[in-house]
Formats: sequence, structure tokens, C-alpha cells
Amino acid sequence: MKDGKFLEINGTKIHYEEYGNGPLSIVFVHAGIADSRMWDAQIEDLSRDQRVLTYDMRGYGLSPLVVGEFSHHADLITLMEKLKVERCVLVGCSKGGGIVLDTALADPDRVAGVVVVAGIAHGLQLDVEIEEPPQWEELVQAFKDRDLERTNELEIQIFVDGFKQPAGRADETIREKVRLMNAIALQNEANAPETTQTVLEPKAATRLADLHVPVLFITGALDEPVTLLAAELMMAEISHAEHRDIANVAHLPNMEAPEEFNRTLLKFIEQL
Repeated sequence: MKDGKFLEINGTKIHYEEYGNGPLSIVFVHAGIADSRMWDAQIEDLSRDQRVLTYDMRGYGLSPLVVGEFSHHADLITLMEKLKVERCVLVGCSKGGGIVLDTALADPDRVAGVVVVAGIAHGLQLDVEIEEPPQWEELVQAFKDRDLERTNELEIQIFVDGFKQPAGRADETIREKVRLMNAIALQNEANAPETTQTVLEPKAATRLADLHVPVLFITGALDEPVTLLAAELMMAEISHAEHRDIANVAHLPNMEAPEEFNRTLLKFIEQL
């Protein structure tokens, strides 16, 4: 893991990295089964003409989880303020997708565009029964039993291999990288101090029409049905939104198909 840089933010130390220069900053927010290393394959392409910022949310990677109330979007806004990010595109995957939507609504003057990768707005109501992954009950029990190794493997099967896909479908290099990142997150979650995480209120799902910047939804065709349906529902609420579904990948399309993901992201940025 990189040594990185750190900033004191809202009671903890947030690890971050910066690359490139340019008038526009691309700020990447990782998934809940990962940390900032999940964006390694994006840095070279995206930092040629823009400034790129990656960071570990508190409780992930090198950023510790500490006692007290916090919100990830408030952490991100403070991070951008301290690093003088004046105009940015927010790119968030999974858990990070909900966070970038909260951030764009809370701090709209700074945001030029939003990219939600396999993410769901906080408070989104689906109002239909969605089939769960077949591993879900075993996953819940494994975490209750503090069998973090088994929990990690089941989460990799669900999110990296994909919905109802054979275990080991994804490239083993990607599976192992996620295993290492997620092991930190699971250990922090299992041993979490007394913390209370809050999200933006009113919840983002009720305010999507207030987003007046372009929004791009990226999904993987092998992802869970809930993620694919959520993208459709959110698209319908936003006036300037588009959707790109990438074939043969699951919940982390930027890791499985980095070239296609990078081309899609660069095209979106060029149109801003």
C-alpha cells in the first residue's frame, strides 16, 4: 500500500493521493469492498489533462475509523476545500455512488458532473421485490460469526464474479486485489468503535431532480438486479442523465474493463 498523504478532517486522518494538473479535478470515491487502490487503472489516462484525486474513506485503506458521528459527504467536501478543488467531476462506485450524489447536492457550485458506477442514491425506494444473490444468507451469517475470511470470499463472489455467476469467473488478479482491500474494511467494520454515520437529509433519492449538471450512470451487465433497476429509476428523475452498461463485468467495471471504462469517462468529461 502507498504511504500517501494525510489531512486532518473532521476528527480523523484521511489518506489521499493527487496526480496530474488541470482546471478540472476528477475526484474518485471507492466502493465499500475496496479502497482508493481500486482506481489504479484510471490514474494514467485521466491525469494526462486533468487533476486526479483519490482517497480512502474513513474506515477503509489507510484512513482510520474513529469514535463519533460523521458523514462521508461532509468528509469529502472538507477534503476538497482543503485541497482547493474548485471545479470537479465526482466519480463514485457502489457505496461511493451514494456519497457523490450526496456531495453534489450539498455542494453544487463545485460540481461540474457526476458519474455513478453501480451506485444507489440514499433513500431510493424500489417498490418491487428484487431477487437476492444466492450467497446472501450465508454471507450475513458468516459476518455474524466473525468469519471474516468467508465473508470476504462471499462478497467477492457476489460483487466481483457477479450475480449468479460461477465462483472465480473474474480474473484472479482482480479478485485478490479486492480481497486485500476488503479485508481491511471488514476488519474495521467488525471492530468498529462507537460511530454514527449520517447521510444527507432530505435523502438524495427525493432530490435527484435538483441535480442540474450532467450525470452518467455506469453499470456492469453481470451485476445484481437491484443495481441495474436503481440506475433506471434514478435516470428517470434527472434531466441531464445518460446510462452506459458494460458487458461481461459485474459491480466493479472500472477494474474489469478499464480501457472501456476510461474511454467512457473521458468522453463524458469532454462534453462538459
